Amino acid sequence: MSRLSFISFCVEQYAKHAHKTSDEIYKLFKDEKVLDFLKEDYDDLHGMGMEYLVHMIDEYLGVTQHGRISRNNTGNNASANLNV
Repeated sequence: MSRLSFISFCVEQYAKHAHKTSDEIYKLFKDEKVLDFLKEDYDDLHGMGMEYLVHMIDEYLGVTQHGRISRNNTGNNASANLNV
C-alpha cells in the first residue's frame, strides 16, 4: 500500500469512527499534523490494524472520553467535537 493510499484509508476510517465527513477529518488531520505523523511513521504503521490506528489517532489528538479534543499539536485552541 502506498503512503497516499494509507493516508486516504486512515482518513476514511477515522471519518467513520468520528461520524464526520472525510473532508472534515482531512482538515482536522492537516491542522493537527496527523498527516505528517502518518507520513513520517508510515513504515511502522501501515501494517497495523484499523482498530489500533483509530485508537492511536485518538490518543495523538488527545480525544477525551466524550469525543472532544483536549489538546492539539498546533498551539491553537481546538474545540472539535468528534462524537466518538
